[in-house]
Amino acid sequence: MGGKRIFISYKRNTEFDQPLAQRVHAALAEQGHQVFIDQGMSVGENWVKRIQAEVAAADFLVLFLSEHSVQSQMVAEEVRMAVEQRQRSGCQPTILPVRVMFEGALPYDLGA
Repeated sequence: MGGKRIFISYKRNTEFDQPLAQRVHAALAEQGHQVFIDQGMSVGENWVKRIQAEVAAADFLVLFLSEHSVQSQMVAEEVRMAVEQRQRSGCQPTILPVRVMFEGALPYDLGA
């Protein structure tokens, strides 16, 4: 069985989220999975369309939840896209939430 398509959702330019996302990306790619992280996008690329396409194609969305990411509109939008795609497909992507040094309550759009 081949590798899975995995989308990593996190808050950029943060002390813990970004380094963790990069390490997880490298580890999953090393295991043969196709892993999308926004740092691989080309300058001038239509990032909204690319993000939508990557979420739609993903088997899994790894969602890093930290004090910064739970406030990110982009993270919330990626989760919204994943939920809509899951409703359309009936099964994919599976959302895998990972708390990153954060025990607080989640905003409604992420907690639901």
